[in-house]
Amino acid sequence: MTPMVSPRPDARPDQLPVHPLAHGLGQAVEVIRQLGLPGAAQALRICGQHHQWGLEPMGQIGGPGARPLDGRVLGIEQGVDLLRHGQHLVGVVGWQAPHLEPTAFLESADVLSTTPLLIHCNYLEETAIARILASRASVVHCPRSHAYFGHDPHPVRQLLDAGVNIALGTDSLASNDSLSILDEMRFLHDHRRDLKVEEIFRMATLNGAAALHFGGVIGRLRRGYWADMTVLELPATACGRNLPRLILEGAGECIATVVSGEIAWQRDP
Repeated sequence: MTPMVSPRPDARPDQLPVHPLAHGLGQAVEVIRQLGLPGAAQALRICGQHHQWGLEPMGQIGGPGARPLDGRVLGIEQGVDLLRHGQHLVGVVGWQAPHLEPTAFLESADVLSTTPLLIHCNYLEETAIARILASRASVVHCPRSHAYFGHDPHPVRQLLDAGVNIALGTDSLASNDSLSILDEMRFLHDHRRDLKVEEIFRMATLNGAAALHFGGVIGRLRRGYWADMTVLELPATACGRNLPRLILEGAGECIATVVSGEIAWQRDP
């Protein structure tokens, strides 16, 4: 589960001090407590592969000319056993398991009060879903990465039914074949028949905008919104009310992306 603090429109990269690499979850909590500072993203990640836990820097989000995502990121993988029982700890000194469910731990660390962006959330109890809803945090589900690691079915249906804002993500190429949200949408449609077509489209557009606090400016084609869009080339036979479903079933190939009204990428002729 990855908390991401809400973007800050007044942030500047040079306003943030650089934090040294933390050496335990105790220090990580202190880093989280400082996430309200404005600035570009300087990241730390708690890694949980092969029963080894530690922290590593992730660097900045975005590049030259990119629209920045302001705030900081701290990645906390699904360490249920770690937080509840202290299991799988290797080389972490001076930290005791809080014996809490992950969302309760984030609440105790004053993270949920920042309306964070929670990545993955693969295993959630009803109390955890209620806690996320009450905090107005958003959840990002990465369907293909979720399948890659062989997790149990994701509680995306329960989150949607509860009213939690849930968006789609790709995770990384370490556990995925591409970084395409369209591919995520199609995979989700193929593997989660309990989700409606319109719910999947909303997760990929409006919900993602709301999660990043860009609701009202991106996520739909409407006057006054930023001209950010994906352009699909569709076969002549694809038309009518079933078009969204046909797209999820594989119709259409991405030929261009437009950012702020300018072509950011286009397929080679």
